[in-house]
Amino acid sequence: MTTHLDFLVGSYTRPEGHVPHPDGLGVTRHRLDLHSGEVTPLGTLLEAPNPTWLALHPDGEVLYTVHELDPGEVRAYRLGPDGTARHLVTRASGGAYPVHAELDAARAALLCVNYGIGAALARFTLGTDGQPDEAQVLAHVQGHGPDASRQDAPHPHSVTVSPDGRHAWVPDLGSDRVWTVDLRAAPGTPAGTLTLPPGSGPRHLAFTPDGRHAVLTLELTASVALLARDPDTGAPHTLQVLPLPVPAGAKADASSVAVSPDGRFAYVASRGSDELHVLATGTGDPATGTATSLSAIQAVPTLGRTPRAHVLSPDGRFLIVGNQDSSTLAVYRRDPETGHLADGRTFPCPTPACFAFLP
Repeated sequence: MTTHLDFLVGSYTRPEGHVPHPDGLGVTRHRLDLHSGEVTPLGTLLEAPNPTWLALHPDGEVLYTVHELDPGEVRAYRLGPDGTARHLVTRASGGAYPVHAELDAARAALLCVNYGIGAALARFTLGTDGQPDEAQVLAHVQGHGPDASRQDAPHPHSVTVSPDGRHAWVPDLGSDRVWTVDLRAAPGTPAGTLTLPPGSGPRHLAFTPDGRHAVLTLELTASVALLARDPDTGAPHTLQVLPLPVPAGAKADASSVAVSPDGRFAYVASRGSDELHVLATGTGDPATGTATSLSAIQAVPTLGRTPRAHVLSPDGRFLIVGNQDSSTLAVYRRDPETGHLADGRTFPCPTPACFAFLP
C-alpha cells in the first residue's frame, strides 16, 4: 500500500513586479505522507531561473519547465531513478514571460502560452524520447480590456486541452476572452472566442471529468465562471458567473482552480483575501462528473500570503496550496463526500509558484 507521494514545486528565483522578494532556487522535491499529511523536503532537484510552471510526461521520466523570462524559455530534463535531473534541451518559448504549459491529449506535443509581448500560443512537437522540438506558434491573441493597468494588451494566462484532445482553451486576462484553438487545424488565428464580463480578467480553468464543462477563474473581479463546451465545435459558452465571497476591503485577485476527481467540487484560491473557496458544482453525476451550477460552501484561510497555485493529490484526499509571499505550503485534508477542507498545516517552501506530482 502506498504510504507517500512525492511532488515537485517550481519557484520564483528573480524579483518581478508581482514578486518583489523571491527566495526560490528552482525546482524542489517534497514528500507527502498519506497518513499524517506531513510534508518533508527532499532537496533541490535543479537550479534554474523562474521555473514557474511544470509539466510532467506521463511516464514520469521527462520534466518540462516553463521559465517566466523575457525572452521566455522551455526546458526539458530527464529524471533519473536516483532523484536527479539531467538537462536535455532549452527552447525559446515563442514569446515573452511564458506562464503555463500542458501536454496535448496524445502526449505528442507540449503547448505553452506567453503572457508578455507577442501573446502567443506555441506548440513543441515531442520526439520519441520526449524531447521537444523548436516552438511552432499556433496563434497570436489580440485585444485589450477596460483596466488600463492590467489589460492594456492581450495577456494569455493558461492553456488547457479539452479531454477529447481536439481543442485548446486559452483564457486571456488582457482581453476578457477565452480563445478556442483547433489543434487539428493549420497554425493561424484562433477558431473562436468567448467574451466574459468587461474587466474580469480570465486566468485559469479546469475541465470536469466528462469534458462537458469547465470552471474558470476571473482574476480581476474575484469571480468564477461555469462554462459549457459544445462537443462538435469545441466552443465554450457561459452558464454562470459567481462572485467569490471575498471579505469587504480585500483586493479582488483570484488565481488557480482545481476540480475534484468526481467533478462534484471545485477549489479556487483568492490572493486578495488569502483564502481557498470550496464550490459545489450542483447535483452532479458521480459517474460522469457533470456540472450543473456553482455555489460556495466553504472558505478556509491559506495560512499564508498570496496563494498563487494549488493542487489536489491524485487520490483527492489532500489539497496543497503554495503561498508565494510567505514561502510556505499549506496542506489540508479533504472530505470526498462533503468536499470540505480541514486540518490545515503549513510547511516551509521558498516562493512556491506551481506543482507537479510524480507517479
